[in-house]
Amino acid sequence: MSEIIDISSSRLKKIAIHQVGNKTREEGIELSKYETSFDSDLEDILLKNYLKPFSKQEKIYDFFHESDLNLNAIFTLSSRIFSNHESFIKQTQNISKYLYSTSNHPNISEGNVLFLLFSNILYKERIHDALAIIKIEKKDDFLDIQKSTNSFNLIERSGISLSQIQKGSLIISENAGVFSIDNLGQKIKYWLDSFLKVSLRQTSQSNAKACGSVLKGVMSKIDNADKEAKLITKLKTKTESGKILNFSEVKEILSEFVNDDIISKSIAGANISSGINLSNESIFYSTDFVKQTKNITSKIKVSSGASFVITDPSLMVSKVKIEPHENGYRAIIDVNIKKDQ
Repeated sequence: MSEIIDISSSRLKKIAIHQVGNKTREEGIELSKYETSFDSDLEDILLKNYLKPFSKQEKIYDFFHESDLNLNAIFTLSSRIFSNHESFIKQTQNISKYLYSTSNHPNISEGNVLFLLFSNILYKERIHDALAIIKIEKKDDFLDIQKSTNSFNLIERSGISLSQIQKGSLIISENAGVFSIDNLGQKIKYWLDSFLKVSLRQTSQSNAKACGSVLKGVMSKIDNADKEAKLITKLKTKTESGKILNFSEVKEILSEFVNDDIISKSIAGANISSGINLSNESIFYSTDFVKQTKNITSKIKVSSGASFVITDPSLMVSKVKIEPHENGYRAIIDVNIKKDQ
């Protein structure tokens, strides 16, 4: 089933524009009372420049909430638009109010928020509506030519560039997925995590990242350097034995070093923070797991405030022995060199 958005028959149905400031600076919001009118020329421009870029995005996000998806504000408000197009202006006002409530970091800029409701979006062999929410935080300068009585004059103006979407998301109806773009070179953590509250769709990368969070939680409960080294060695051996892993294989290794209660708590924490639901059947590539856990598996804690780091992947710690020593302790570390290196 194709993950590509087909917009060849898509149409623009509605437009609304609101102004949203930074809550920390108490810049306030300004809400339009009516929808913005448009003609066929403007529709063509927006289809080409403000819908087509979303169809080229590879990352797909899903709405989530820790307890009930219906408590996710943007999921609920956008669903109301999809089920009743006549509520468009009211719900875009509500979405703008919610965006303002989450714009509480000093680096978030004031800007206009453009809402575009599209129809006839073909996605996963089904026809959908889609809502684009695009925030315009900067305007570009350009020159215009104005004719006077006996000459032409250059006039400086400012406006919105059509060359790229600055920051925005496309929400596909029926909870089919969310696509996001950021071309300002800024981190959009607040946009994805606080405003939309979405998580990356469960893929090998997202599963490996969540599994890495579980490992980090478990490692924090192990206070023995030799046990840490043995756990890391077993994980590395497992990742080298197969191209694909499932979470149950990692859990089985972890259970050799900590009790099930610690593992369960770590899983619960990872599920909440990532927005995905790790199960025994969750699979991921070994290479993704190695990449996501590199900072964890390369470091072994010797004692409080002291750790050592292995930077060469051809080296593997097989044993760590900590002995009391005058004025402190002595660490004896056995390091093996992989035979295939």
